[in-house]
Amino acid sequence: MDGVKVAEEKLRESASIGDQDGIEESLCQGADINSQNHMNGWTALHWATKRGHPTVIKYLLGRGADPSVSNHKGELPVQMTDNDQLKKMIGNITGNGTSVTVEKQALPITPNYLKNPPFPHGRSRGQRSMGNQGNNNGHPALQQVASSDELVLKVREAESAERDFIEVELSKSALTLENLVELLCEELQVEPSDVVKIRKLPNTIVRKDKDVLRLQEYQELELVMKKKAPFGSTSYAVPLQNLLY
Repeated sequence: MDGVKVAEEKLRESASIGDQDGIEESLCQGADINSQNHMNGWTALHWATKRGHPTVIKYLLGRGADPSVSNHKGELPVQMTDNDQLKKMIGNITGNGTSVTVEKQALPITPNYLKNPPFPHGRSRGQRSMGNQGNNNGHPALQQVASSDELVLKVREAESAERDFIEVELSKSALTLENLVELLCEELQVEPSDVVKIRKLPNTIVRKDKDVLRLQEYQELELVMKKKAPFGSTSYAVPLQNLLY
């Protein structure tokens, strides 16, 4: 992944957690403010609207974010919320002049951004100066407990400097290898084409749908990534994505 693509992933992540400084940094690194995630088509404005960050929404719009860009499901940023204030801020009108009806859709895969409250750094500079505001932003103090129809997994990238796991939720109605790969890549912000395999710790490869069905609550998983080959050499690792189809 080149530097601009990394900056654009960081841009969308910063928008999702309300980190205006992170957004500014990503834009300074050349990120396109209207760039879309290649898997779901979400922009930074989609994420900021979904997570309810009015200050970030205003900032993005002021920097040229286009509210008419739809994701891969044809959803506009304004359709990510039912908050009247946010809809008014973004514009509740489609390109042909008709009003937008907000519909909440159940997704087979729920990205971690939508399930968990933002980290403490997920605030604009003005908010940081106010210190800890508790639940003033509408986020619960404690992480939501996963429902019985979700499988909670602990994941990390193998051989990464970050050794801690993050928890993700996969719907029990979507227990396939393809859905698992999509979820883990979305959460860890990596490209599916760079994944060699999924390792169920300590030493088992997850390689088919039946393996996914056998996963238990809080199972620890690692994404094993392709190693960057030295200049002039050839990498023989087969991307996991090539094994899914």
